[in-house]
Amino acid sequence: MDKFIRLIDQLNRLVSKSFCYLIYALIGVVIYEVVARKVFASPTTWAFDMTGYLGSAFFISGLGYCMLHNAHVKIDVIANMLPKNIRDVLNILTMLVFFFPFVLGVFYAGFDYAAKSWITGELGTSSWKPPVYIPKTLIPFGFGLLLLQGVSNFIKLFKKK
Repeated sequence: MDKFIRLIDQLNRLVSKSFCYLIYALIGVVIYEVVARKVFASPTTWAFDMTGYLGSAFFISGLGYCMLHNAHVKIDVIANMLPKNIRDVLNILTMLVFFFPFVLGVFYAGFDYAAKSWITGELGTSSWKPPVYIPKTLIPFGFGLLLLQGVSNFIKLFKKK
């Protein structure tokens, strides 16, 4: 079980560290668009879509990594007043009642959403018609990583007991 946990944790570290370099591509596209638009009065047809795709990939690839480091936003004012063992039980219940159903639902719906897009070869509506099935695939990819990290964290909660 420890190998499984380490594998998931390493996978989320690897994916997020790999995808974090997309921020440089995103910055490059924005700078290129600003210079093209303001200096040369020649805006691009692709920069708006590309910044959305790169930003989405950058964001969604970090979902599991945030869970690994317990960095998701949560309201824990009351929970922090409780004893540690009650907090752990509360975390387990919260994961079972809210986290797993939500993440599984988004993963399943995202998979269906992306699959339909791949089957139809869906293209964007802008003039350069980029394929949208690639960014749509990021939804099940990111939520799959989040789900795996949730399983890892869930197992870690039980190992503490």
